[in-house]
Amino acid sequence: MRIVRIGRGHYRAFSQSDPDVAYDVDLHNYGGLGSCTCWDFTGRRKKRWQEVRKPYDIFRCKHLRRTRNFVLDAIIQHFSKAEQQQ
Repeated sequence: MRIVRIGRGHYRAFSQSDPDVAYDVDLHNYGGLGSCTCWDFTGRRKKRWQEVRKPYDIFRCKHLRRTRNFVLDAIIQHFSKAEQQQ
């Protein structure tokens, strides 16, 4: 899945099955829990997400999970490089 940063905390996650389809992921929504514009999130998971308000991966769609991993990997890589330079 291709993920592109479009702004601070905002990403576009492209569909694996159709590269012309993309979903907007906002990592700031819901107090940092995040949100996605895909049907899986908006139609099935969002209501439970708002009720529970805890960072359980079961309430995240694959686009939100993969975007969070993408960002986390970039952060870890950044700090790893900084650590090696010291």
